[in-house]
Amino acid sequence: MGTIQVFSQEENSESDYKKIYSQILQDPSRSAQEMVVYADSLKSAAKNNRDVVYADLILATAYIHTTQEAKAIEVIQEAHDLAAKSGLHEEKIMAMFHLKDAYRKFQLEEKRKEIIHQISKEVESLEQNDFYYSVKADNFLDLASINKENHELYEKFLLDAHKLFRQHDFSGSIKMRVLNNLGSYYHDQKKYDEAEKYFRELLKFNKEKYNNSVVYQVVGNLNLAHIFNLKKEFEKASSHLEISENLIDKHDLSGYAVTLKKIQTDYLRGIGDLNKENTLNRELLELSEQVSDSTKKAIEQVIKFEKFSSEEEKKALVEKKNQNIFFLLGFSIVCLLFALWVFFMYKRYKKQKSKAFNKLIEKLELLQNSKEIPLVSIPVEKEIKTKDKTGCIEIGISEEKELEILHNLEEFEKGEAFTDNQFSLSSLAAHLNTNTKYLSFVLKKHRGEGYSDYINRIRIEYIAKRMYNEPELLKYKITHLAELAGFSSHSRFTQIFKKETNLSPSAFIEKLQLKK
Repeated sequence: MGTIQVFSQEENSESDYKKIYSQILQDPSRSAQEMVVYADSLKSAAKNNRDVVYADLILATAYIHTTQEAKAIEVIQEAHDLAAKSGLHEEKIMAMFHLKDAYRKFQLEEKRKEIIHQISKEVESLEQNDFYYSVKADNFLDLASINKENHELYEKFLLDAHKLFRQHDFSGSIKMRVLNNLGSYYHDQKKYDEAEKYFRELLKFNKEKYNNSVVYQVVGNLNLAHIFNLKKEFEKASSHLEISENLIDKHDLSGYAVTLKKIQTDYLRGIGDLNKENTLNRELLELSEQVSDSTKKAIEQVIKFEKFSSEEEKKALVEKKNQNIFFLLGFSIVCLLFALWVFFMYKRYKKQKSKAFNKLIEKLELLQNSKEIPLVSIPVEKEIKTKDKTGCIEIGISEEKELEILHNLEEFEKGEAFTDNQFSLSSLAAHLNTNTKYLSFVLKKHRGEGYSDYINRIRIEYIAKRMYNEPELLKYKITHLAELAGFSSHSRFTQIFKKETNLSPSAFIEKLQLKK
């Protein structure tokens, strides 16, 4: 029988987005769809490139859960490139770890090996702090995993990781995995004294520096009991089995019950107690055939019930069982109502998104079918109603000049000069042969907005129209679409796009692809 493996992850937070990222990875209750929507909203509100990277990593995690291989890898690569471009070395390494996990999930083993070797090189560019040592140790674990057939290399990488822990104090979860892997490796090599040493170190480290995790207490004690069975030190094995059994019963760790009973049967066989071994084997067979924890508990209750000698004891147990049924029924109803509420809220959200999409498509189709309609939907005023007694506008602009600016503005909106991300109010004034004061007045009066809102809106309408008319653009990354529209920032583009259309760029692209 092999030793027991456990895996866990621990993240250190440096920013709000990193905390959110860490919390989401540790929350198994979130659906992939919820994570997509949430990541999208985070990306829209991102204040810097670091935030965008974490939002992308959350989005990639959602795609991995839904086995959307291409999307997951594309988003991770985008996060990696942005982190590299922005000098975010830690986030770049984290993106590479995500890419490695994606390749493992999709069984692209050769690509996974490539990225593990890349991480080995990239990690050396990091500052030598806790994060550096944590990543380096994790990378040693990965290098060991891809060299498992080469016993010499496998042992070397595990010992290299362990050496880092002796020299530096950092992430406990990785050390627990290293110790467990070393114990398991020496067990497989039949070096039981070495295996015992590392499993004992695991229990000691868990107690002193890892909050005495119950799971690792169980794992460590079960592995030691198994090792002592093999070494025929049955008294020591019995002691560790007793500790394990008490922990499993106390904390309802039914997932380890089968392993416990297997090691107990080995122990009973070792001490020659064949009757108890046969009884335990029957229990083990029954336990292995159960489908769920609830079924196991039901069988235990039946066994207990049959052992009661008096009718009063049976009656008390039945009453207690009925109370539990009523409690479970009430709890189930509450859960059902909550699930219905979540379902209707999600349907409402989808309906709002569909409505926003349909409204935008109607406008784009109108622009497509009527070439005379300007891109800007606000109507041009032909009458000037703010003249003073001299016939001039109060700011000093004549009616003729105002109409001239307005005409030039319409022509400007038909072109693409505004897609220059350096284009400013002064640039537009020069382009229209006027000054910023007159231009601001005309924009406010005839477009109902200031320069910033105006230029952002026509950029969004421009790129939305191009995406509608040019399906090949739907394959481009959001960053490239942002550049085409005149935005220098992916996050700013997403924020403005959502403000103008009530849809994120990715949601618009997805719906447009379905429509096309």
